[in-house]
Amino acid sequence: MPYAIGLDVGGTFLKAALVEASRGVVRAMRLPTRAAQGPERVIRQMAEAVRLLLAEAPEPPLGIGIGCAGHVDQEGRTVSYPPNFPGWTVVPLVDRLRAHLDWPALIALDNDANAAARGEAAFGAGRGMRHFLLLTLGTGVGGAVVLDGRLWRGLSGGAGEFGHMTIHYRGPRCNCGARGCIEAYVGERYVLRRARRLLKKHPESSLAMRLLRRTRAGVRDLVEAAQAGDELARAVLAEAGRLLGYALASAVHLLDVRCIIVGGGVAQAGGLLLEPAQAALLERLMPPFRDGLELRPAALGNQAGVLGAAQLIFERACAGP
Repeated sequence: MPYAIGLDVGGTFLKAALVEASRGVVRAMRLPTRAAQGPERVIRQMAEAVRLLLAEAPEPPLGIGIGCAGHVDQEGRTVSYPPNFPGWTVVPLVDRLRAHLDWPALIALDNDANAAARGEAAFGAGRGMRHFLLLTLGTGVGGAVVLDGRLWRGLSGGAGEFGHMTIHYRGPRCNCGARGCIEAYVGERYVLRRARRLLKKHPESSLAMRLLRRTRAGVRDLVEAAQAGDELARAVLAEAGRLLGYALASAVHLLDVRCIIVGGGVAQAGGLLLEPAQAALLERLMPPFRDGLELRPAALGNQAGVLGAAQLIFERACAGP
């Protein structure tokens, strides 16, 4: 069976995998993205991951698929202004990676959330679903829309930017530069920032040890404290869930979908986040949109992006030139 390499380029980590078309991930790895050091450093990380996987591939892969945060053009060659990548403007990612690797075969690029949607549709929670909205709640908040079994990319390739829907016109400033984006409420760094701010008034919380006294604390610390019964941690996640649900109501009214798949690091909270989100969503929806509504967790975890990036290669290879 054919192989492909999938790369998932996030704001914090670069995930890479060798994927076999029928079995899924054969070998996987994770490296720091080094996004703060600029595009050239990130591309060197990508090239290093590809070389390591090529050394273990039983046969030459059909190509390299990339899912990257930011706006990807319709031709799938450039990524523009990813909000959590300092110093990035318009980067010809495909050509730059090809030059680093001297790679003659196929390289395909799409937005990271679109790649995750392809992965879930082919291997995970979206299998058999003709219409769904996929959200990735991580460093940023991404989205992808599948309608009638096809990924909807919009006019310029940027459709599905759920994280940059405005829910309060005077809200906190988002990394994209706008105010009140949903990402500025439920993206990982913003959720942690709110938790730290509240902890200054509640030093008795078990979360204080995790967040205030650790320099590299992450959303997992928040989730573990909430799962252990910490009331402040549970309240932070519940508030994020409610805000997510309010934003989702607008998306459902616009797209008329009934299945919403939620993945990414923040989604590790499970019901602590998704139950308040579903309650807020149902509260704000008009009655005709409530029937059959399902808010379900992604099935592939951290592998959704690499599987979807590889799926992009398999689809292109089957389609021919």
